Amino acid sequence: MQLLSRVVLGASVACAIAQGQRVADAQPDPGQSDNQSGRPLTPDNPPDTSPAAEEPSVPETSSPPASDQGTPPVLDPNTSTTPTTMTEPMPSDTSYEPSDQKFGYAWYEPRLRSGIGISATLGGGVVGFTDRTMRDTTSSVGGLWDLRVTLGSHLPLALDISYLGTATDIGGLPAGQNATLIGTTVEGALRFNVLPHHEWNPYIFAGAGWQRYDVTEASATPAGMLMSDKDDLIEFPLGAGLAYRFGGFVADLRGTFRATTEENLVAESPSTPSEPAPMHTWQASAALGYEF
Repeated sequence: MQLLSRVVLGASVACAIAQGQRVADAQPDPGQSDNQSGRPLTPDNPPDTSPAAEEPSVPETSSPPASDQGTPPVLDPNTSTTPTTMTEPMPSDTSYEPSDQKFGYAWYEPRLRSGIGISATLGGGVVGFTDRTMRDTTSSVGGLWDLRVTLGSHLPLALDISYLGTATDIGGLPAGQNATLIGTTVEGALRFNVLPHHEWNPYIFAGAGWQRYDVTEASATPAGMLMSDKDDLIEFPLGAGLAYRFGGFVADLRGTFRATTEENLVAESPSTPSEPAPMHTWQASAALGYEF
C-alpha cells in the first residue's frame, strides 16, 4: 500500500511539472515585438489579431508572370479576347499649309486642281517702236491684244505660250490715203516666279518667237515709201510683270521689250535703201484670266 501511494504521488508531480511548462511556453516574452505592429507585447499592448494583420496584402498584378521556358500563356477558350497589335506612332502632320508656304519655292500647289497652276489670260495694251525711223513711218503708239497660256503659274519656273496681235497706223501717206501695219506674234518664254505661292507674284521672263508684219488697207504704193508690204522676223521678248491671284482668278500687268532680227520692212533712210530700220518694240499690257 505504501508503494502504491508513492507511485501515484510521483505521477501527480510529473503531470504538474509538465502542465506548468506548457503554460510558460504559451505566454509571450515581454521583450519580443509583435510581428505586424512592431510594438512590445504587454498586457496594455495586446497583439494585433485583425484580419489585415493576420493576412498581409499581396499586390495584384494585371498579367501572370512569364514562365521560365518563355511559353505563351494559355487562353481560356470560353473567354472572348481581341488580340492587341502594337503599332508605331503616327508621324507628325507634314501636310502642305499654304499660309506657311507663301514665301516658299515648293514645286507643288495643293490648292489648285492641276497641282502646278495652269492659267489662261486675255488682255490688251499699247505697243510702239523704239527706232526713230519706224516711229516716223508709223504712229507713235499702236494697240495690241494678246492671249497667253501659262504652264506652272504656281511653280518657281513656268512656261508662257503667247499669241500677240498689234495694229499700228502708217503715217506720211498722201491726203485721203491710209494703211495699217498688222503684226502677228507667236512666242514662248520661260518665266521665273518670285513668289509662286503668294497672292501677289512678281515675275521676270525671257524667250523667243516668230513675228510677221503685213501692210493692209493700203491705198498708196508702199514701195514709193521704201517700205515692203510684208516681213517675217525672229523676235526675243524680255520683260517683267506682276500677277494677282485670288479664288482662281488672275489679274496680270506686264511690260515687255522685244528685240528683233532679220527685219526687212522699212529702209533706214532713202540714201541707204538696202539697210533696214530696226523693228524693236516696247509693250505695256494688262490681262484677266483664270487658273486651275
